[in-house]
Amino acid sequence: MHGMSTIHLRQQVARHAATSSMLRRLRPQTGLSGPQALTDFFDRLPHARRRVLMIDYDGTLAPFSTDRFLAQPYAGASELLMRIHTQPATRLVIVSGRPAREAADLLGLAPRPETWGVHGWERLTPAGQLVRAILPAQAKLALHRLLALRPQLEEAGALIEEKYASIAVHTRALADESVKRVRHVLAEFEPRADGQPRPDAVYLQAFDGGYELRALGPNKGTVVRGVLREETRDTLIAYLGDDVTDEDAFHALGGRGLAVRVLPPGTTDLTALRPSAAQVALRAPDELLGFLARWGDTPIGAAQL
Repeated sequence: MHGMSTIHLRQQVARHAATSSMLRRLRPQTGLSGPQALTDFFDRLPHARRRVLMIDYDGTLAPFSTDRFLAQPYAGASELLMRIHTQPATRLVIVSGRPAREAADLLGLAPRPETWGVHGWERLTPAGQLVRAILPAQAKLALHRLLALRPQLEEAGALIEEKYASIAVHTRALADESVKRVRHVLAEFEPRADGQPRPDAVYLQAFDGGYELRALGPNKGTVVRGVLREETRDTLIAYLGDDVTDEDAFHALGGRGLAVRVLPPGTTDLTALRPSAAQVALRAPDELLGFLARWGDTPIGAAQL
């Protein structure tokens, strides 16, 4: 786990009191219900018989980094998650686009929480067992076709990240002209003009900082639906994420939990945000850490233990 002084941790915990007032600055144009949904959630939290926190890694718990292995959690995030992870009647689930082991290693919690990687294609159990969904043969062939284009993509400046069921092409640090070159190389994987699924069982998805060729199949919404099936209707659930890939999870909640979109540090123009199915938005890192601190400070009601 990442080191943190007692004074620093206390400062992070104290910030949760300001979370609701910060949220009141959200404008209706964002489509977010804002502070009332957050207030209602925390009013219910101490009375819940069971609680589930599902949370993304990159862009949510950790700022983006050009070198993905340097994307460390915000200061204090691991400690706050550990507090939640060790609460009774509480389930912590990490849901990442990264390989599951990679996400778990970067987060550094011990014992490890349940971790889903590659957008739901991998599940790393708390016992350390890695389970993968079966990758269709036609999707595997399409991913190999993309890897054959690696020299052209790297010549344009892109960084290639190979995963079990997808390949991410990172363009975060590139100039616009270089991004156009990358997109030209990826042209053969563009969606069909008629909107129908591609016969090779893959699809190209833009994300914050690049493009990803993904096999059709599990996504973050799949993970959420699986968790919902395993939990009772009275379980209090929240999902926190930042990117377009998290929208699948927001939709999958279907009113059974709080969908929270995490915004980049310094976000001010909320009217310029893309549409989202999230109910609430929190800015990283302060409002995010405030949310986690408030959860960690809210014990299960004594009558429920």
